[in-house]
Amino acid sequence: MKRNLIYFVCPLKHNNVWLQNVQKLVPYLDQFNGKKIVTIAQGENCVPVREVFEQFPDDKNIQFVISRNNKELGETPHFVQMAKMVESIDPNEITFYAHAKGVSYNHPSSSIRIWCDKMYHHNLACMDLTEYVFSLGYDSMGCFRRVSNRVGKDKGEIWHFSGTFFWFRHSSAFCNQWEDVIRKDCRWGVEGFLGKMMPIEKSFCIYGERVAKIGKRVHLTTRKEMWNQDTHFCRTLDDIGWKKPFPPELTIGDMLIRISKDVFGNDIGLDRSDSVIFVHSKLNPKNFQEKFDIAFISGYTYEESKLNWNKALSLLNPNGIIIMRGVWTWTKDKCQGDAYKTVVEALSKGDVKGITINSDNGISFFWNLKPLNGESVSISYEKLKKRPHLMHLIDCCDVNLFMKELQRYNEDSNHI
Repeated sequence: MKRNLIYFVCPLKHNNVWLQNVQKLVPYLDQFNGKKIVTIAQGENCVPVREVFEQFPDDKNIQFVISRNNKELGETPHFVQMAKMVESIDPNEITFYAHAKGVSYNHPSSSIRIWCDKMYHHNLACMDLTEYVFSLGYDSMGCFRRVSNRVGKDKGEIWHFSGTFFWFRHSSAFCNQWEDVIRKDCRWGVEGFLGKMMPIEKSFCIYGERVAKIGKRVHLTTRKEMWNQDTHFCRTLDDIGWKKPFPPELTIGDMLIRISKDVFGNDIGLDRSDSVIFVHSKLNPKNFQEKFDIAFISGYTYEESKLNWNKALSLLNPNGIIIMRGVWTWTKDKCQGDAYKTVVEALSKGDVKGITINSDNGISFFWNLKPLNGESVSISYEKLKKRPHLMHLIDCCDVNLFMKELQRYNEDSNHI
């Protein structure tokens, strides 16, 4: 099956969201065996096009299109232009469309970031599954399918993939004067396109069919809601008879390796001592008689995480880093773990610096480390939720922000 890509990016200067989107797309580029077309908008408040080029690999199969940014119509005219470039009525040809999402917000919410992450991952992580879905007779695939009484300026019930990341079969999408079907007088013309070209029964929602929402936006910020959607995703694969594994999203181990490579380059080593993982540069190999640079701790309980903290501290360099996963632990919608108390105790010491990211049961990142030998912290999780500043909590699931804080630490402490 021939697989094309059409992608739109508007690289606005006021944030780096366009960059985060491109970084999510790039790892999947090799999976497209057909045309790869990327439109880059230019205009007021856009970064120079060369900065966008630099984020893509040196791939002669990528065709770049430079277009004028249209603030009123957004992605709509660019989609039409790219769709014409891949147009065919071949039933064995499919195309994926996406765009750099969230670029217009000064500070995109965690809900938008999670929404975006889920769409990239579930649409692109497994091409075998994508082709399997189309082999079952579906003519489109995407995430967060909804039926709405109003999509943009279109009235009447129209189904759509909320977020406008989707796959479509050419023989079904490029028929019946498809270009005339797209509304070209609003920003939402692309979102309602597939719902006009094919019945909902011919679309397949791979993730987020029953997602909750706040206002008009997809809402996935609560752990319970994410668990519900992940569970429903597994059932969806069972329902269509898919037996192969689906690649997981970024794991904590992946994050640790990525962070370490950002510090040391590709030559890194990992050593383990019970429940603490130590990271060092292979260019300067170390053992447990010497000092390490990063310690990775599993949290979960206050007592254990505090013991591991002091153990790690004794084996770290003066400018060492501690990363703790599992700051809180949920079981049946109830917080069971209490390692968050270790975080509160550490950050209550004036010299210790750190942040906690609201992802994967909480991930904390510390520097300017000190031993934890003080009185025990007795704050409950319910009270802590009302005082998130005690953990320096960042409402974000984006690893790039974590990396940015690491870079800031390196610059502040001259660690590298």
